[in-house]
Amino acid sequence: MPRVPSKQERESCWRARDAYFQCLDEHGLWVHGYKPNTYEEIVELDPTKPPIQKKTRQNSDLFVCGQMLQYFDKECLPSWVWHFSTTRLKEMQKQAQINKIQEDERKREEDSDAFWQRVKKS
Repeated sequence: MPRVPSKQERESCWRARDAYFQCLDEHGLWVHGYKPNTYEEIVELDPTKPPIQKKTRQNSDLFVCGQMLQYFDKECLPSWVWHFSTTRLKEMQKQAQINKIQEDERKREEDSDAFWQRVKKS
């Protein structure tokens, strides 16, 4: 049975996680050095499957937050790294979906307003 991390070890892990995620946020990255460019890329991201894990983990020392990732991996249990990364990604995907829905709704309202203005003029 695996050993349960002590309070000090957990706090060290949380500090490493926070430092890594802050670095990602500062550089506009999502997970392990990957930055999706389109909405489709965002919703298709899955940190548990290649190519995300394979493509970005192989070059983890090449991207700007590579040292923070190594520190995060060193300080936390692998299952915690997976959990924190997955949770971060799902929250970011959720926010991207909310933003997309709001943008689509705004466009529909603008289109509707334009339609009714054209009807009023005729």
